[in-house]
Amino acid sequence: MKLNSKQYAQSLFEVLIESDEDSYNEYIKKFAKILFDNNQTSCLEEIVNHFDRLWNRHYKIVEAEITSAQSIDNELREDLKNYIAKLTKTTEVVIKESKDENILGGVVLKYGDKILDQSMRNKLNNLRAAMVN
Repeated sequence: MKLNSKQYAQSLFEVLIESDEDSYNEYIKKFAKILFDNNQTSCLEEIVNHFDRLWNRHYKIVEAEITSAQSIDNELREDLKNYIAKLTKTTEVVIKESKDENILGGVVLKYGDKILDQSMRNKLNNLRAAMVN
């Protein structure tokens, strides 16, 4: 019976979570060999994605994406990290930033399955919709 990508990720996670960091490389090499022997290397990206979610949930890490029309300063970045940490009750927030001039201004914040759209484009669209109705 072949395992699916979630099962592989769960297996690797359980092994690593119960071992010390010095053993990680050894277990990962063994894991890679199992994938190769089972002709499952094509599932590696899916396995990594599932593993990341398990790892982040266990260690209370939230990945967030901030999209803005221009670069944000360190103070705003830290405020947003603290805001997300407070909302999600996590210990660490990892921020990925991207630029999108089409949002005109403000920010779009994505974390977990949540989206907080405080962009000017969204506000203008909401105003347009309110005026039409």
